[in-house]
Amino acid sequence: MSGTIRPVLLAAALCLALIAAAAAAVADCVDYANHARWLARHEPPPDGGADYLAARDSLVFAIRTKTLNVFRAGASGAMTPLATLNFESRLGHAFLAGDWLYLTSQLEPGKLYIVDVADPAAPILADSLILGFLVDCAAAGGTTLFATVMDSLVSIDISTPGAPAVLDTLPLGEYCNGMAWDGGMLYLTDCLETLDIVDATDPSALARRGTIAVDEVWDPFGVAVAGGYAYIGNECEHDEIPLAVVNVSNPDGPTLAGVWNLPEDWCAVEGPYFAGLVSGRLWLGCDWEDDLDDFDGALVFDITAPAAPELLYAMPFYSPVKAMAPAWEEGLWHVAMGGHGYWLLDLRGGEPAEPVGQLAGFDANDVAVTPFRAFVTGLDGNLRVVNIEDPAHPSQTDAQGIGEACRGIDLVGDRAYLCGGTTGLWILDVSAPDMGIGVYSSLPMDYAFDVAVADTLAYVTDPTAGLCVISVDDPAHPFLVGTADTPVDARGLALYADTLALVADRTGGLRVIDVSDPAAPSEIAFVDGIGDARAVAVKGDVAYMACTGEGIRLVDLADPGNPALLPARVWTTYYAMNVAVCGDYLYASDGEAGLFVFDVTDPRAPVPAGLALSRTDCGGSYTQQGLAVVPGKYVYMADGEAGLVIFGRQCDETPVALACFQVLPTAGAVSLRWELAAGSADCEQRLTAHGLGGARELAIREPAPGLFEAVDASPLLAAGGSVRYELHAREAGGDWTLLRAETVTLAPQAAAAARLVGAHPNPFNPATTVVFELGEAAPGRLAIYDVAGRRVAILAEGILAAGRNAVDWDGRDASGREMTSGVYFARLETPGGGQARRLVLLR
Repeated sequence: MSGTIRPVLLAAALCLALIAAAAAAVADCVDYANHARWLARHEPPPDGGADYLAARDSLVFAIRTKTLNVFRAGASGAMTPLATLNFESRLGHAFLAGDWLYLTSQLEPGKLYIVDVADPAAPILADSLILGFLVDCAAAGGTTLFATVMDSLVSIDISTPGAPAVLDTLPLGEYCNGMAWDGGMLYLTDCLETLDIVDATDPSALARRGTIAVDEVWDPFGVAVAGGYAYIGNECEHDEIPLAVVNVSNPDGPTLAGVWNLPEDWCAVEGPYFAGLVSGRLWLGCDWEDDLDDFDGALVFDITAPAAPELLYAMPFYSPVKAMAPAWEEGLWHVAMGGHGYWLLDLRGGEPAEPVGQLAGFDANDVAVTPFRAFVTGLDGNLRVVNIEDPAHPSQTDAQGIGEACRGIDLVGDRAYLCGGTTGLWILDVSAPDMGIGVYSSLPMDYAFDVAVADTLAYVTDPTAGLCVISVDDPAHPFLVGTADTPVDARGLALYADTLALVADRTGGLRVIDVSDPAAPSEIAFVDGIGDARAVAVKGDVAYMACTGEGIRLVDLADPGNPALLPARVWTTYYAMNVAVCGDYLYASDGEAGLFVFDVTDPRAPVPAGLALSRTDCGGSYTQQGLAVVPGKYVYMADGEAGLVIFGRQCDETPVALACFQVLPTAGAVSLRWELAAGSADCEQRLTAHGLGGARELAIREPAPGLFEAVDASPLLAAGGSVRYELHAREAGGDWTLLRAETVTLAPQAAAAARLVGAHPNPFNPATTVVFELGEAAPGRLAIYDVAGRRVAILAEGILAAGRNAVDWDGRDASGREMTSGVYFARLETPGGGQARRLVLLR
């Protein structure tokens, strides 16, 4: 409803403060800018990337094999290459001191390279110092560099720029593979499962202090030190320890303080390639495996209790984290990703967002939602109905078996259109999902994958046949109208500009198909070279393609016959599976991470807004397919073996405020009246009742400008109990916002004598009259049902008059379509119970 707003005086005790309304409106949404996010990724040239890096503000010095790449990161994350410098041998670690960059060489004869980076756009190799086989290095106080040379530790004076000099050498007894510096002490791990502590307060007189054999770790790779504790990362299998904690507060007598055990469903942790303290957390960059899949990235721990580190989440990346360095602002980090390049990570908002709720225990593939129910397809061949009235605690209420892995789904009114793989397209009656799902029909296909419905046509992708156009005007008798083959493997689709279908065709890219003639759909254009295209969504004249391995690619559709790939690109980790647009935000599901959110206020220039991890143990399961984002506060993701996962939507302000709200119970009914605050924008409103048999939407009237009312006269009220009324509002094209929720408790109503007399004529064609009697006026409903229990039409509902009543039925359903010959039932429901009479329609 919408209309001119004017103030109307109602009961002051029931008026709602505007501040309270605003607080309620944003209670369930998420400001993703306050959570971790990737800002940008630098794509490396062939054989490029970053194994090690050093950084100063926005300057990044990235090391990969024999190459130094220098670039500058902009405030938005965009990276500008500045220079490249090649070396004769493989490079190792990097240390930046002022305008001098020191690089180790990992091949014999090992060298310490000295590079002048006063002009970062023109780095100059100034000198080198031959040392031996170098493994690791760390810096102390800005004037000393420490390097492991074979099985010894070497201290090097770098106080004179460009003229390094060896100060001292300390034999270690074994090759070092991890080093950390803290408070004048060096902490080194080696291949003998040992942690050595070396006093380096006087770099010219290195002195070994304590040593501890850490038997729990057999192949340590990284070490970080903070607060008197050393954290040692370990490459491990099922029965081994990936992280050991050593108390080093007494350097002469270190002791094992604690360990972190591998979760039962994890197989191994490889690496860790990096161990360090990042934004107050311990990070281990590594590969890790669980019983489902392998994942790359970093394990992030809370070390508030140092002896008992707690895994907070597994941060998935495109590859294992090799190194990290602070950027120009606290909370921004440069991240080296090996052969997969360089990323800029924004942790200023803290951790990634978490799901609101989850329903696990099945392998979910796609999802569609109504305000109260989610319909989730499963690879086990079941369509599940999930109650989402409480998003934090979704619960399954019913399931319909299809017999084949269920794929895409679309909802239109009371019908669900379900892709059942080799069983084809199914058309289902979901008008009363909690009472059971009815089957209208199924249409065999080679392999039905995804579906979108418009008017009386369903558009279905089939990896074999391409795009299929199917008439669903008569849901009991669908038939194929036309097809348009695609060259590779048709998957996701979206409808555009009324007459076009956009198909994500895997390596075939985006196919633009003209469906103005449903019997002869034809491809008019395509864009390829965009990776493995899985799904597509549209905002304005821009299509967003989820492309595994390529992130989200953008296609300009201003001229649909000449689509053009736009240069802008946004990244998920690697497994971009699906995309959806709602308002000014783009949501992308990622098979390794979870949910990525992008601001598309400018559709051609998406900006990363945030990240929500799907599972806190180790990312997702590579199988996120379905993504439903509808008006409301939530995003629904079908997340493979994680089931249905519910996230908060990005918060949007809705400038609609409620001035007053009244709930007035009467005999057999509840009246509701309310007023919008003066100055509120015109808006659409929705009033729903929850309880006493389920959820239902109430009709809204506007008797005067700005004043609204509704009546709940459901026969269900007569039984008594609690009913919750929720008023939502939204501006045109905006999000639904909860303005007010009130719960009333009703006493049971005395049953009024009622009798369903019957119908005449019976059998009938084309119409009959149904007669019933009431002892007194009472709430009730007279409806027609088919033999499967599906409601066909409502003949009377509300407060029914006392005495004899006669209501005609013309043999048509609620949409005005003629029903076929068969048996039907007239059912009268009143507070006293229900009665039914058999009707026979003969055409």
